[in-house]
Amino acid sequence: MAAGIKSFRTTAKRNEPRGIFCAIGRCTDCMMVVDGIPNTRTCVTMVKDGMKVETQKGLARISRHKD
Repeated sequence: MAAGIKSFRTTAKRNEPRGIFCAIGRCTDCMMVVDGIPNTRTCVTMVKDGMKVETQKGLARISRHKD
């Protein structure tokens, strides 16, 4: 936000931009890919030097691993 970036992800169906809505980690509007991990709620994620933060397109699927 401080850098002027207002859109963090786009919706899966309509490719609409999303940014901060609730800012408390309850909605999915701030989801981004952080250090290769999709669906990270960036509004409640602590910032660290060297983080790689990328715009996310839609919501990523989470794969289930069989044991």
